[in-house]
Amino acid sequence: MSVFSHYPQNFKNLILGRSTLNIADSFYAIAIMIGFVSVYHIDASELSGFALVGMLPQMMAFVYGHWFEKITDTKKWLIIFQLLHVVMVGLIIACLPFKLPIIYIYIYNFLFNLLNAILSAMHMKVVPQSLNHDPGLINKSVDIQYLASIALDILSNFLASLLLGVISYLLVLKISIPMFLSGIFFLYQLHLKPEKTTEPTEEEAVDSMSGVQHIQKNMGDFFQARTASHIVLIESFLSGATDLLTSLLPLYLVSLHVDLKWLGLVVATQRGADFFGAFLAPKIKIPPRAFFFVDYLISGTTFLLVFIVPNLFVKLLCFFICFMVIGVSGNFFEKMIYRDYEGQDMGAVFSIVMSSYSLFGILFMLIPFVYDNIQVLGVTLNALTIGFGILLARRYFKEKTTHPVSEA
Repeated sequence: MSVFSHYPQNFKNLILGRSTLNIADSFYAIAIMIGFVSVYHIDASELSGFALVGMLPQMMAFVYGHWFEKITDTKKWLIIFQLLHVVMVGLIIACLPFKLPIIYIYIYNFLFNLLNAILSAMHMKVVPQSLNHDPGLINKSVDIQYLASIALDILSNFLASLLLGVISYLLVLKISIPMFLSGIFFLYQLHLKPEKTTEPTEEEAVDSMSGVQHIQKNMGDFFQARTASHIVLIESFLSGATDLLTSLLPLYLVSLHVDLKWLGLVVATQRGADFFGAFLAPKIKIPPRAFFFVDYLISGTTFLLVFIVPNLFVKLLCFFICFMVIGVSGNFFEKMIYRDYEGQDMGAVFSIVMSSYSLFGILFMLIPFVYDNIQVLGVTLNALTIGFGILLARRYFKEKTTHPVSEA
């Protein structure tokens, strides 16, 4: 395709490998959620706990993030972790038909998400290298990465939804295995030269650091980009509410007397909105600070309406608009990360970003253990999002009036 003509072959193979992983993940995520609810007949707190355990590896990513800086043979480790993905799915498939103790599902899902967190950080690390560290290509590549990822997620979620209407969740899980394996083919095609620090003394100094010193160094690098780090923290906090509500979607559908087989369609609608937002993002020219408060006002209002209006079609429409805006936000966010941080630090920085998002996500996931009314949670948390948007808007216009500056 002409859209890829200006990109190196390494980048093309990386996109194909990541895309295949996304498809397999989509099949796995929908099938395991339906299987978990169907087999163990869980309530809101147990479903929240399942999602919470799956988020723990990302929350702890800042602890093991410095390990990515030491990897030289990235291709080998990408393949190894992809193979381990298959092992985890196989173990879960072995558990569900026999309704083995629920603790096994928690453990295997935890390990599956640990592998996902590691692979995500390593993919982020490889992007600048696959583009020969060209800043212009890296910035433009975000549009392609985001669109490719979301487009395949949409396709896989629609397909999974259709398959779940005629076959079992267990068979959908089995179908994900060859998809995970096919991703290895594209990763094998990567030709990456080992990257080492050009200054031996600096490399020796980094290698001699303790784990705590590595964490302190990575935190310092992260907060050095003041605007970017603040946006990460704000986005992390507000995304925690969205993580909670989307994790409770199966139970919300049950409360509306909607068959669980339509969960794939709802998730596909979400990803379709993300895709449309990602498509629109390059055409939107708004300063980042202005964009994010607009994001909170619109997405908070439309997601609030999902829990207020009675009509199912209107609910789905509001759901689509909400995640369309969030899709635009994701594009802005990724470009900001690539722009404000150095390529060699990307793996460690992305680990901190994952940890931040997961920390707030986990805190929100604890809420159903003390309160589980999904309707009230939906109204309250989205009202909170709107409130943050109002506060950021007031601060933005106040600062713009008192001392206007150019925003790039």
